Amino acid sequence: MRHFSEIILPDEQASETLSGIILTMSVLSALRVTSGQTIDPIHLVYAAAGSTLAWGFVDGMMDLIGVLINRTHTYKVLNSLVKAQSLGEFRQHLMDESPSYIVEKLNDNSLEQIQTFLRSQEQTHRPGLNRDDLQKAFYIWLIVVSASLPLIMPLILIKDHLVAFRVTQFISVWIMFAMGYKLGDWLGIHSLFSGLFFAAFGAFITMVCIALGG
Repeated sequence: MRHFSEIILPDEQASETLSGIILTMSVLSALRVTSGQTIDPIHLVYAAAGSTLAWGFVDGMMDLIGVLINRTHTYKVLNSLVKAQSLGEFRQHLMDESPSYIVEKLNDNSLEQIQTFLRSQEQTHRPGLNRDDLQKAFYIWLIVVSASLPLIMPLILIKDHLVAFRVTQFISVWIMFAMGYKLGDWLGIHSLFSGLFFAAFGAFITMVCIALGG
């Protein structure tokens, strides 16, 4: 079984974590506004947990669909390149899928070598999903669900509802900062700036979601 970080890249980890945080904070805030201050915290916990469980599943399934679509398209493109009847047709197919400024610099001899190489390769079977794809979908679900757990714990452990919600808000910003910091390190940019930007960006999206009704 491949390692977690080999299947889910840091940018995907950050975006899925952000998705889980935004969903959780939107649900919690919307319920507090519509139900008033008297709502049972346990009901908030159930609503947030149920939403992230469902959304994590949806995110995972959408990733599988995206993978299948991309592989099917790649399969079609490779077949078109292999079956091209002339170098002109081959060049056109290549330009449709590659940066034109690169293809334009390839002479006929280079194009012929590329096509010969593609034709020499064993034709792959029709695209499908494999174990790694299913594992990635599960990891996506796990990330979205895990992102909500630190946010709902204060609602269970702290009796003062307002204090619990403020602690939840603080934790959400901190998690977004940590993910942004890690992402900055992966991208090779200033980690502190990346963390602050990611936290501010996530907080902004959350506020917009809440303002639009959750």
